[in-house]
Formats: sequence, C-alpha cells, structure tokens
Amino acid sequence: MSEEAENNEIKLKTVGERLKDERQLQDFDLNKIAEKTRIPKRHILSLEASDFSALPGITYIVGFVKAYARALNLDEVQFASDIREELNEQNIVSRASQMEHYEQVDSATIPPKWLAWSAIGIAAVLLAAFLIWRTAQMDVINYPAEQASNEAPANAPKQKQAVATAPTAEGPVVFTAKGEIWLRIYEKEGERIFEKQMNAGESFTIPATAKEPLLLTGRPDLLTVTIGGKEVAPLGTAERTVSDLPISAKALLARPSEEESAAAVPATAAPTATPPATPAQ
Repeated sequence: MSEEAENNEIKLKTVGERLKDERQLQDFDLNKIAEKTRIPKRHILSLEASDFSALPGITYIVGFVKAYARALNLDEVQFASDIREELNEQNIVSRASQMEHYEQVDSATIPPKWLAWSAIGIAAVLLAAFLIWRTAQMDVINYPAEQASNEAPANAPKQKQAVATAPTAEGPVVFTAKGEIWLRIYEKEGERIFEKQMNAGESFTIPATAKEPLLLTGRPDLLTVTIGGKEVAPLGTAERTVSDLPISAKALLARPSEEESAAAVPATAAPTATPPATPAQ
C-alpha cells in the first residue's frame, strides 16, 4: 500500500478510532489509559466512539484528545487540530439536520396580544409594590443603624476588624460555580468524591470525611471557594487546567493571597553575575 493510500485511509477514520487503534496496537487497556490521563473510562469510550454528546464540552474534548495522544506518545498538537476539524464538520451536519426537521410554529399555539399585555401589566404592578415595600424596609432598618453609629463611633474599628477576620481551617469547604464549569474532586488515593458539569450558582461542599481531597478542572477562575462561609484566595485567574490541586481547608489557607503573590514578585533577588574564569598561565 502506497503512503498516499495509507494517508487517505487514516483520514477516513475518526480521531477516536485512530486513538483506539493505537491504544490496542500498544497493548494498553482502558484502565491503563484512564490511569495515565485521569480521564474517566466512560469518557474514553465516548471519545473512541465519537459520541461527543456524552462529553462535557468542546474545550474538554480537545483537552481529553491531547492527553490521550500524549499518553500514547503521539503528536498531541496534530490530534488537537484534527479533533477541532472533526467537531466543526459535525456541527455543520447537526445544523443542517435541524433545518431539515424544522417544523413551523402553529399560530394557534401563540397566546393573544391582550393576554401578553395583561401579564406585563400585572408584572409591573407587582414590581412597583415590591420596590415600595423594600424602600420602606430600608428606612426602618437603616435609621437605628445610623443612630447607633452616632452614639458609639468607637465601635466601628472593632466591626471592621471582625469583618476582616481570616477564615479558619475548621469550617466546611464550599465550591460555588460562577459559570458553566466541569470539575472533578477526588481523594489522593484515587477515590472519586464528586464530578459534574456545574452551572452558575451551583455549589458543592467537601465532605468532612474526605481524605486529602484534590481538584481537576479546566477553568479554576470560574470557582469561588469559601471556608466556613468566608472566601479564600482564587484558585486561578486564567483559562488553564489544574490537576491534583490540594483543596482541603488547611491546604487552601496555606496558599498565598493575591496581595502576597504580587508583593513577592519585586522581592525576588537578582541573579549574581559569575566572574569570567582566569586563563591558566
């Protein structure tokens, strides 16, 4: 078989099929690949079958392919490019299929205009009533607070000091998603605690029985972490994957805050210049 014919045969196969063929050629089973890449076995099976609907999202699919190729000592950059091309092609087919099966909306199912305007009017009345009630509540609550501050201004520094109290390692560790994010939380020995594609506002509390919990996610900047209800330093500010990140209360409190990290940069000592060697006489 010529080289051109071999290349054409490879192109006819999907990225998942090529990875599966190479895995079997190198005599790796699914458990070995899952251990080397830290990708769940069910995701590896979905990737090999090109069942992208069962995977978290495009960003994670590309990341899974790169990790898979890297574990097999293949060109991960080329495989990442190939999977993006394959995803784009399937996306075009998906949109065309949706257009072919498009059904025109029955006008009888559309509510009449008077009903829509009535709903808008009711919503406006309810909103106005809520704003009036909220304003009245704020007047009642804020007046005693202002009076108390005038009578005892010396208490203000103590209150600020209480707000600034740092969290302790005794409170529960809670992860809250600020946007759509996939993450996995597992113990150091490999026992999985939690894995999910979280939506904005969803939270998860680390069980008190967890032993040395670790984190894997591609978007650490989309997580807010609190210990005992008090927020700790962010896990990251850029779109980058973190793996085996310790997330126990003790480990999180040991991480430097943003101010400490910024202050440490100018304090780095400059390298000492090495004097040139004296030639031998």
